[in-house]
Amino acid sequence: MFTAATWAQACDMVTAEMRDFVNSFVTPISIYDAQSPQFGAAWGTGNYVIHEDRTFLITAEHNFSRCKPPEWIAHLPDPQSHYVPIPKNPITISWPVDAASVKVQPLILSIGQVAIPQHLIATHFQAVEMELFFLLGFPGTNLKRNDPALPGARKESWFGVLQLEGKPITLQRSSAVVNHEAYDQVRHVVLDYPAMGNKVGEEGFVDFPHPKGLSGSFLWNTRYLETVSNGNKWTPADARVCGLVIAALEGPQVILASRIEDIRAGLTGVFA
Repeated sequence: MFTAATWAQACDMVTAEMRDFVNSFVTPISIYDAQSPQFGAAWGTGNYVIHEDRTFLITAEHNFSRCKPPEWIAHLPDPQSHYVPIPKNPITISWPVDAASVKVQPLILSIGQVAIPQHLIATHFQAVEMELFFLLGFPGTNLKRNDPALPGARKESWFGVLQLEGKPITLQRSSAVVNHEAYDQVRHVVLDYPAMGNKVGEEGFVDFPHPKGLSGSFLWNTRYLETVSNGNKWTPADARVCGLVIAALEGPQVILASRIEDIRAGLTGVFA
């Protein structure tokens, strides 16, 4: 169906269109010290979901549990304004699912982000062979994929402004054998996350960003191959949320994502 050239073009197209489609659904998550409110640092990624007129923020559970008082975390419902503290009453699911949700104030559609409608969220993880998956997350550093995550590398601000750029990343499931103690073959999806990859609109390879900060990103099944193999025209509206990014491993170089059915089962009241 594809030559090397047409496959590269298809991947570029899917990445660009998914970036524009998903961008309004996501938020960077920052960490701050309640005793020094002007300080903030990059921490993770969150996603807005709406259910029965209630708006929820969903992210990885460890983005909450790794905060140590007086630290707490905040989200950015309006990219042109300030970070807003996240309520301290999340519903959480521990590892190996590692997911959390918390009710937040309704989003003001005219000025900021929007929430993902329920029909864009899959009931369970299912994908055709070689399918393209997508995430949009906020790397917390300027490091490359294989750089050591040294203390002090995290992006931070002492002046009340913390600008973080979302990174669109298109991936495929990995065939690598994973023996890491953190891996659960029933609850986790494994995706290749190498040191280098292609960048939309550019020839050659570029460095992938360090995965720190990507935790909490929704994993989207683009359903591109599924759609075009059935003779239909693909649009990003065909994509469905199918998981949640929770970890990156060094050997093999992969990302782990929790399956959507386990997230649904644990985060009661969030999904239809």
